[in-house]
Amino acid sequence: QKYQKFMKYKYTYLVMAVIALFVLTPILEKRFPLIMPILFLALMIAVLGTLDLRKSLFMILLGLGVFGFLLSIAAVTSPLSPRELLYLYVAGLSAEALFLLLAIAVLIMKIFSEKVITAQTIKGAIAVYFLMGFLWAFLYSILAMLNPEAISFPSGSFNFSQITYFSYTTLTTLGYGDVTPVSWMARNLTILESTFGQLYVAVLIARLVGLHIATRLKSS
Repeated sequence: QKYQKFMKYKYTYLVMAVIALFVLTPILEKRFPLIMPILFLALMIAVLGTLDLRKSLFMILLGLGVFGFLLSIAAVTSPLSPRELLYLYVAGLSAEALFLLLAIAVLIMKIFSEKVITAQTIKGAIAVYFLMGFLWAFLYSILAMLNPEAISFPSGSFNFSQITYFSYTTLTTLGYGDVTPVSWMARNLTILESTFGQLYVAVLIARLVGLHIATRLKSS
């Protein structure tokens, strides 16, 4: 019965998990760096909980999530050289980014296949939009670690909160200009993110809301 209740409101829980990570990251990342990999793991568990996957795909996603989590923990706790820490961070972020990429693709296909559009379906689409922002934040983080001059930050250095801020201002095309892409790779990533962000809102969210309204009108 508890599992059925969870599945009924699974997208609500996913939205809550994403927003919790979004809010808690700038508060906790400096004071409790070890808690950040745990929060990301919780988000990945919430994502897996919403997907009805074949065992093989589920194990792939689970493996990527656990692999990224373990590497992130090792990077925070291990007394390694800067170069070794860089390798750990990049490998962990790459695994988490691949996890998000696959999960977003599965979620979008799942939402598109819904025959009845409900408020839960729309919440699932909103959760995907937030996950897209985190996906690009991971990609920007990898790029900034490999090339510190790829993105210009006001303070000269960066943390994940600043990367996340840059990602979401790009996704929503706000573009305040305080954080700017410098390298060609960073600029290409921002073009892709802003394009995907606009197309996603214009096509998928609008379609779902329209179908949801049409369904309610037919049932009334």
